[in-house]
This record gives sequence, structure tokens and C-alpha cells, in this order.
Amino acid sequence: DDVYDYSESFHSSIKNYLLSSDYVIGNLETPIAGKDVNYTNPSVASVFNTPKDFLISLKDIGISMLTTANNHALDRGIYGLCKTLDYLDEFEFDHTGTRRSASEEKILYKSFHGLRFAFLSYTYGMNTQWLNCDLSANEVLHINFFRDIDLCQFKREGNYTITQHFKKILYNLLPSAFI
Repeated sequence: DDVYDYSESFHSSIKNYLLSSDYVIGNLETPIAGKDVNYTNPSVASVFNTPKDFLISLKDIGISMLTTANNHALDRGIYGLCKTLDYLDEFEFDHTGTRRSASEEKILYKSFHGLRFAFLSYTYGMNTQWLNCDLSANEVLHINFFRDIDLCQFKREGNYTITQHFKKILYNLLPSAFI
């Protein structure tokens, strides 16, 4: 009947704990791209697509924000990535890590109890190694992506670690008034 119920996936003790929190963050490790690009069974596939009904259960247990930059972000291509963001907006989730266009913000800023927070979400790569090499410059703009070429460049500049690379990204992205 095209209705999916994921509520049994979340134990009531987890739900109660999360609902008592001010702000709950989760990592959306699947596109929500719609039936037209085929749903997958995670036990037999490593390229995912989940029905939007999953978002109902996430909202029900108190998830406030979803990070979207991970190796599955492009499992259904740019179409699936954009459709996922449309559904996250429809269900009123905050999100960071991917975007529909380069003009959208890479960082999510929130304030709670007088404190300001910046949320970032980055991924090391995509689900298949060939995809990392074949992303066009336009496609790379859709995802906060640690590309191998970036890491190699930083290593040549002085044996940087990924942590140092991330700190350099933060320094360049965050407004000076924020850090």
C-alpha cells in the first residue's frame, strides 16, 4: 500500500530519552529520493533509497537536525540529493552537509540558551570509488566533500593531518565574529 512504518525500529526508551533533549542531531545515511528511483533493501544493497515515511519516525522520536554529507549522499545522484533536501524541508528538519546549489549555506547556525553553535557535516567520499573521480565541478558543489586532491595538496604543504585540514576549513568558513 506504499505506506511504511518504521516506528518499531526505535525502542521506547530511546524515544523517551531523545524527546527529553533540547536538540537532537542524527546522520541521515540514506537518500529519501522517492519511489520513482526505486527503494532498496539495505540488507542486499549498498546503494540506498528510503521511503519518506522514515522521516515521520525520525520526527516522532525528536530528531531536530539531520547531517547529510556521507558516502550515501549521492546514491541516487543529484536528483536524489535534491529530493532528499526537499523532503527534509517538508518535514521541517534542520540539515547541513549537502545543498541544492552553491548559493546555499554550507554551515547551519543555531542558538540555544544564549549560546551560538555552528554545525558542519563533511564526507570523505562517495559509495563507489569511481564516483569520487568522476564528479564534475558542478556536482562537487552539492556536497561538503573532503576530496583526495584537497588532502594531497595540504599534505604537500607541510604534512597536514585531516584534523589540521578540517581546522583550516573551519577557519576559512566561519565568520571571525563567530570563532
